[in-house]
Amino acid sequence: MKSFNRYLFHKIGILPAVPVCNALLNGLVKKRMFESMWRFHTDMLSRGMVSNFVTYGVLIDGCCGQCDVLKARSLFDEMVEKGIEPTVVIYTILIRGLCNESQMTEAENMFKLMRDSGVLPNVYTYSALIDGYCKMADIKRALNLYQDMLRNNLLPNVVIFGCLINGLCKVGELRSARNFFVYMAKFGVVPNIYLYNCLIDSHCKAGNLSEATGLCSEMTKFEITPDVYTYSILIKGLCSEGRVKEADDLLQKMNKEGVCANAVTYNSLIDGYCKAGYMEKALNVCSQMTKKGVEPNVITFSSLIDGHCKAGNMETALSLYLEMIIKSLVPDVVAYTALIDGHCKDGKMKEALRLHKEMLEAGLTPNVFTISCLIDGLCKDGKISDAIELFLEKTDKTNGGFCSPNHVMYTSIIQALCNDGRIFKASKFFSDMRFDGLRPDVITYVVMLQGHFQAKHMPDVMMLHADMIKMGIMPNAVTNEVLASGYQEK
Repeated sequence: MKSFNRYLFHKIGILPAVPVCNALLNGLVKKRMFESMWRFHTDMLSRGMVSNFVTYGVLIDGCCGQCDVLKARSLFDEMVEKGIEPTVVIYTILIRGLCNESQMTEAENMFKLMRDSGVLPNVYTYSALIDGYCKMADIKRALNLYQDMLRNNLLPNVVIFGCLINGLCKVGELRSARNFFVYMAKFGVVPNIYLYNCLIDSHCKAGNLSEATGLCSEMTKFEITPDVYTYSILIKGLCSEGRVKEADDLLQKMNKEGVCANAVTYNSLIDGYCKAGYMEKALNVCSQMTKKGVEPNVITFSSLIDGHCKAGNMETALSLYLEMIIKSLVPDVVAYTALIDGHCKDGKMKEALRLHKEMLEAGLTPNVFTISCLIDGLCKDGKISDAIELFLEKTDKTNGGFCSPNHVMYTSIIQALCNDGRIFKASKFFSDMRFDGLRPDVITYVVMLQGHFQAKHMPDVMMLHADMIKMGIMPNAVTNEVLASGYQEK
């Protein structure tokens, strides 16, 4: 395209008509050759050619393709100043560009200007606005526009129904989404694979697997074949419900039907087996994956490492970690956290802290679980001061901290302090826990009761027990045993 333009203008000096130049400009926009588009337009102007409404429409489309809606609006204003009336296509291009940049107020203003100028919006104009509002989760405004479109005798198409159904699904309005899905038939709109996948995915995430599988069966009525995304969604949904055997059967079914599973499909099943504790089966699926030519990725390894760490197979987890490094795959937060947790539980704090340092050097930000594991590990290793220092460093958001304290962090520190005979310090953390909006659970109360018993603080024991009942936390067998044992030793 570029060489052809140069040939036209510079080699043989041909001056094509404006419609031909517009077509060439449009070709450059479609190929996203924006720099060439501007150079070509400059060439046009330098040769005395005058831009018409089509030229402006193409240039505005190019600006929107570059996410430069400010420039697009400037061109729009320029054409209006020159007395060139924008068409419905130009208005729609600019409205869509504004919607894509989440500038809904500006998009609405342009929509109003369009109508005030006597230009009637078409189904594509409404589609752009409805899509924009659905992405912003403003379903009410999207539905109002849909009704406005019907009042103007415009029939919705599959794109508009897709936007509304997807938007309703995202805000959890599955029944309304399903109603729109059924309602499409009244307009002669046939559902496509995208709409089915959207509904199936939403029902799986909501735990409505029977509805999801029913939709998959229904697809065949419209001669729509489930694709890799359909199967992947269902496999993930089944795994999240612990139905890994059914998920595995579905993988075999899709293979028989000639639908090639991708990394997402395999990873969902591997993660499902790992969470269920079937590590050998998880590794078997990983082998199948490799045989089918699908390379295990960071997510695959992270699931396997996490599963093996939780199963206490640290040797296997570490060998998988080394395999990742050899394959030039950078471990993610999940993999590091699993290894750190495993080492903490094994009492290997030096190795856990080394991995934490390595994680930070790799530019990864530990999550709340990572910090919880380290604090718990340090407390159990008797390094209470280090645990408290880490706790304060990571939870003080006024001083660069990034995570909120949780029950595990507080309970670990409180228990370590009580075991060390530092009941007053433990009581301070118990108060801080409440101040941070965390409601102590039965475990925290038991730890504090034991601490006060050991310190012979009987009035505090009675007050704490009464407070526990007042908070609606009923004593369990462990609580009763601690109380009975404590009062007996008194």
